[in-house]
Amino acid sequence: MLDKHSSSASVRLTPHPKSTGRSVRRLEAVADRESPGRLVLTFRLEGDIGALFLPPPAPPHQKDELWRRTCFEAFIRPGPGPGYSEINLSPSTEWAAYGFEDRRNGMRRIDSPAPETTTSRSGSLFTLRASLDLSSLPSFTTDLPWRVNIAAVTEDLSGEHAWWALSHPSEAPDFHHPDAFTLLLAPPGARPEA
Repeated sequence: MLDKHSSSASVRLTPHPKSTGRSVRRLEAVADRESPGRLVLTFRLEGDIGALFLPPPAPPHQKDELWRRTCFEAFIRPGPGPGYSEINLSPSTEWAAYGFEDRRNGMRRIDSPAPETTTSRSGSLFTLRASLDLSSLPSFTTDLPWRVNIAAVTEDLSGEHAWWALSHPSEAPDFHHPDAFTLLLAPPGARPEA
């Protein structure tokens, strides 16, 4: 996953061993840097979608604590240093953006353009696609690769949860763990070094 020349990646997320939610059988994501400051994320869940809690549609506005329910997430370290941003995307189209100075430290809410989010549901498949303009976020470099952790929380109607990510480097679910940023997305048009 650490190909420093690819601006797009298709990945499969795995549930943390402590997950108890069972409605989702498979979760895949595609991350694509369509332009230097734009990231498009597509999440595809397969499973018993009727047993999955999906928040009802709402106007697209920033809302805190979306991660407590079914929520899709991206953690992006945009350059050198420990700072990173967290993006939360709800199936309702509500969203949130936060900046951190270091692992879980210096958290602040970030004002950024609302993502363009669409969802679809068909049988055993649920899809969320979000286009994010990240170019105005603090410390974002558009000409360097970004280290990314793609993650999700799913909640069954029974109240059980599953925590999905590219990797789970700690005993408890922790999407902020530095070792979870395993995907490297290059700026579009990056050329292999000679």
